[in-house]
Amino acid sequence: MKGLVWLNLYICRGVGVYMGLCVYLRYEPEMTVVTSCLIAAAFRKTKEHFGQIDIVCNNAMTYNDNDVSTFIEVLLSAAIRGTYLGVDFMGKTNGGNGGLVINTGSMAGLWPVPIIPCYCAAKAGLIHFTRSAAEEPMLQQNGIRINVICLDNVDVGPHRFDAMKRFKYGQILENVTKERKSLSLSEAVSGFIRVIEDESLNGSVVSLLVDKGYEVMEFPEITMS
Repeated sequence: MKGLVWLNLYICRGVGVYMGLCVYLRYEPEMTVVTSCLIAAAFRKTKEHFGQIDIVCNNAMTYNDNDVSTFIEVLLSAAIRGTYLGVDFMGKTNGGNGGLVINTGSMAGLWPVPIIPCYCAAKAGLIHFTRSAAEEPMLQQNGIRINVICLDNVDVGPHRFDAMKRFKYGQILENVTKERKSLSLSEAVSGFIRVIEDESLNGSVVSLLVDKGYEVMEFPEITMS
C-alpha cells in the first residue's frame, strides 16, 4: 500500500466524500445524497494518482431518521454503491490486483434498539449485504474480499452528542450513550487493521465491543433447498 488519500469533496447539495485507498462517505444535514458520478470520479482520480486502489472502507453517517428515504440512502445504498465501485476500480477483470472492501456496520444491526429502529434496519441490511456479496460471483472473479465490522460506541469527541440530537429520540440516545463505556478511536482503528491483515475473513462479520474486544461473529448455517 503506497499511502492513504483523504480527499474531502464538499459540493452544493452533495455529500462530503473522503476517498483514496480508503473511501469514507459522510453526510451533512443540509446536503442531499451525492451522485454516483461524483463518487466514481473520486475513485478515478485516486487511481490515476496512485496507480491502484487496494482498500475501500465505506463509512457513511446521517442523524436525521425522520427523513427515512435519505437516511436509508446514506447508511445503506451509499455503501452498496461504494462496494461495486470498488470492484470496478480494484477488480482483476478490470486490470486491477483485487482488493478489500470493509463496510462499517454497527452492533445495532445485530440487536434491536427501540429508539433507533431505522438505524438498526439500515445496519442489519448492510451486514446481510456484505455476507451475501462475499459469495457473489462477480466479487470472487475479481479477487475482492469483503467484510463488515460492527463497532460498539466510539468516542470521536464531544461533538457526537450534538449530532445525536438530530435523531427522533436524540435526547434519550444521548443519555444512554453517556451512561455506557465507549471504544477509543485507536481501538476502533485497530479493529480495521486486524480485518485488513487477515485474508481468511472474507464474508465475516467482526464485532468490536468495549468489554469483549475483537470477535468474529458466528451465525447459524441456513441452506436454501
